[in-house]
Amino acid sequence: MATTQMDLEAYLGVPQLTLAGTITLAETLLKHSLNGTTDMVRIAHARLAKEAEAAHTAMMARQRYLSNREASRQEVDRRASNAWRAMHESLSALARLPEDRFPTAVRAQWLLSTIFPEENLDFLQRRYVDKYTVMNNKIMQIQRDDLLDPLVALLGESFWTEILYTAEAYRIMVQDSLDGVPSDSDLLKQLRQLRNRIADYTYKVVASADVEDPLSLESAARRLWAISKARALVRRSQRGATVDPSSDQDGQSDSRGDSSPSEESSGERVEANGGSASGSVIGSTMGSGIPS
Repeated sequence: MATTQMDLEAYLGVPQLTLAGTITLAETLLKHSLNGTTDMVRIAHARLAKEAEAAHTAMMARQRYLSNREASRQEVDRRASNAWRAMHESLSALARLPEDRFPTAVRAQWLLSTIFPEENLDFLQRRYVDKYTVMNNKIMQIQRDDLLDPLVALLGESFWTEILYTAEAYRIMVQDSLDGVPSDSDLLKQLRQLRNRIADYTYKVVASADVEDPLSLESAARRLWAISKARALVRRSQRGATVDPSSDQDGQSDSRGDSSPSEESSGERVEANGGSASGSVIGSTMGSGIPS
């Protein structure tokens, strides 16, 4: 069946995708040659390319930030756990010595049962906030109950120095986690701008098609085919169905008269490896699912 102007109008409206999915959609649209297009399509194409690059840069910067922050948190947590584990193991080793030959064994037993009455280190497996609370309480107990001098006399100052150092680093880390990561507003703004550029490019392609020329209409449809495919992927994902990325029927069945306002304006989603998302999203599927 020949493509009509009404068929092209069904491509108007940008599918609701994650930021990553929207970038992939934009890049797929940009792959098509500009041969035979009008100046307004070329201008819209250039603007879309610039916005897609900016969105990709912003998303990668966010991913690097989240990755680096998590690596830092894991290192702080590991070092704090090692400090408390080393103290516990050292006291345990001294406490196992014969009391008649090593008077320090009695003192080690007393310190071990006082500082670690739970007889294990399960608190080291708790989430960051709870773990910091337990560690901080133990530090205050050592200082308040005059346990510091006998502890240092038995183990040396290095253990206590490391305990205090890691506790301060942990406090800063916990405060950072409570404050949360920087707002998603910048990425959401980037998503909106990219969607606007895709919409503008789509409109210009549709408007430039010659309704009296079947070849012109077919050419425009090919340029916008990714819109149809992306919309089909979203719809099938929402139904929980499996989509065959190589099947043209998925896009064909959803491309005509299928851009209802409720679907196209239901909300915006940001997902960038740790960003926020609401509802069902299409991420990795987009890369292989949109035909070029």
